Amino acid sequence: MGKGLVGAVIIFAIIVVVMIIILNNVSPIIDEGKKAQAITDAKQTLKTIDNVVNQLAIESTGAKRTIDIDLSSGRFIFSGKQGSMKIRLDDTNLLKPGTVIQDENIVMSGGGGMNSYEADILNDGQQDVVMENSLVLLAVKKLGTSANPVFINTSNIVTQIRNKRQNINMTPNSAKTGIFVNDISNSSFGTGYTELSSMNSIDRNSIVVHMASYANISYDAVFTMASGLDYIEMEVKNVKK
Repeated sequence: MGKGLVGAVIIFAIIVVVMIIILNNVSPIIDEGKKAQAITDAKQTLKTIDNVVNQLAIESTGAKRTIDIDLSSGRFIFSGKQGSMKIRLDDTNLLKPGTVIQDENIVMSGGGGMNSYEADILNDGQQDVVMENSLVLLAVKKLGTSANPVFINTSNIVTQIRNKRQNINMTPNSAKTGIFVNDISNSSFGTGYTELSSMNSIDRNSIVVHMASYANISYDAVFTMASGLDYIEMEVKNVKK
């Protein structure tokens, strides 16, 4: 599968409700006036949606609103799985990757798009699930399926973490890492499987490790990456004894 990344991206995210504008740098054709107007329209659309959501939050169950979305350019994307609303605008080039600016309740984040795929990232015969943007790459071993869970040791599940700007391998030492629930040693290994949350996300995605540990504690370890950001979030969710 191809690994080509799209160019520079700007993301506006409303803090209260997850809504995003993605601006992709494809070519320098559009003049500055059209770029500015497209961004203004997108920000205003998100503010309108945010206001409506806030109004509905204090109204009775079943309350409804209709919103007309009329953008001068771009496309509106609703991702139910990621719980987000997005507006993607092409042909802009305003922020360097990793730059984050907050404008009232809107966060603008600059950077490249991201790619998610399956590959043998180390050419060692082990298939991996991979997420990468223009700044960082994360690869986790592809192990098992929901129908066929296998043994997982979280101390060596991360195949590679690479800082792409400086070309530095940041993969953790397996002897010093692992996922432990309540500091219980055998909660770091057990049976389960790994998977990508989505194969076609272009701005935010997750690798999920589904684990039934030998400590009789089950959980999901979720590694999340966003386009334009040079760090990876990891959250342990759905913990059950």
